[in-house]
Amino acid sequence: MISDPGRPVDRRTFLRGAATAGVVAALPRPLRAAVHGDRAVLRIRGRVRTGGRGVPGAVVSDGLTTAATDADGRFELLSAGDRRWLSLSLPSGYRVPVSATGTARLHRPLPVGGGEMSTVFDLEPFPESDDRHAFLLLADPQTQTPWEMDRFHDETVPDVRGTVAGLEVPVFGVSCGDIMYDDLSLFPDYERAVAAMGVPFFQVVGNHDLDLDAATDEDSTRTFQRHFGPARYSFERGAIHYVVLDDVFWHGSGYMGYLDAGALEWLAADLRHVEPGRTVVVFVHIPVLPTQHLREGVAAPHLSVSVANRDALYRVLEPYRAHVLSGHTHETEHHRHGGLVEHVNGAVCGAWWSGDICHDGTPNGYGVYEAAG
Repeated sequence: MISDPGRPVDRRTFLRGAATAGVVAALPRPLRAAVHGDRAVLRIRGRVRTGGRGVPGAVVSDGLTTAATDADGRFELLSAGDRRWLSLSLPSGYRVPVSATGTARLHRPLPVGGGEMSTVFDLEPFPESDDRHAFLLLADPQTQTPWEMDRFHDETVPDVRGTVAGLEVPVFGVSCGDIMYDDLSLFPDYERAVAAMGVPFFQVVGNHDLDLDAATDEDSTRTFQRHFGPARYSFERGAIHYVVLDDVFWHGSGYMGYLDAGALEWLAADLRHVEPGRTVVVFVHIPVLPTQHLREGVAAPHLSVSVANRDALYRVLEPYRAHVLSGHTHETEHHRHGGLVEHVNGAVCGAWWSGDICHDGTPNGYGVYEAAG
């Protein structure tokens, strides 16, 4: 169980003082403009509201810069003209906005180039508290063929529905990467499975979810983003701050575990809106530091199964009670390192749908996590 030691100040209260004073971005206006240099700047104005009323202290981001709403739920953000998405860090107490198939929709596409844009996020409140909630973590479904996708629909989906029915709290799902096995044309079949599972799902990009013809890391997630939106964003349930990161770095002919400068910059900006001491849960695909290499008698983990610059992640997460949840290795681990707790989850596909056990003997399946606080 993941718990928070207490919530004397909720996120909106924490932010309200700054927001009502007109400080609605992580950087002062002159500095924000300077950050973009000679690039075109897009001025985004908008509002976060529920029932026609503004939601104060809600945070939006373009994947680098963040802004918090004022007392009337309004925000303004200056974005570089090459940013793709505006995302809402969903506050606790509200339902997850979803697409027609149930995948989370916390984002808006941004126009290319500079100019101005306006948008509104309308939120629906939960009828009850979400302080106690649960989530299902599906790592490595890794479906490659229609036959494997049929198994996902026929075996995994009914099992998830049964699990959800037995949980008497709000539930969401996380597909923790390697949703596909390189054949990205099957993404719509995955989305149909999400619709059948009946709970909102957040997606994490894995190494088998990339466009393998991409020359750069930036272009490697274009198909993933077309289906699911940005590869990094955050949201809240109860007193817990959840973060999704892309730690699969594509260098044109392969990948490694690595968080680029933009991801670390954004994470630091996002967490500036979260009180130190709170519980932060980070979802990534590649484990930050697995112990597989120790069992195999190797001195250090391979760059393809660990995050090379993990010390930078440790520094950003140091003020928080941090948990990292990952997949990728088809093994199950729970251990502490770098001031955080990492939970490496076994694979939905087991032995790539050829057997019902993972590499370490863990049965194929998914994680069920209950959170309090």
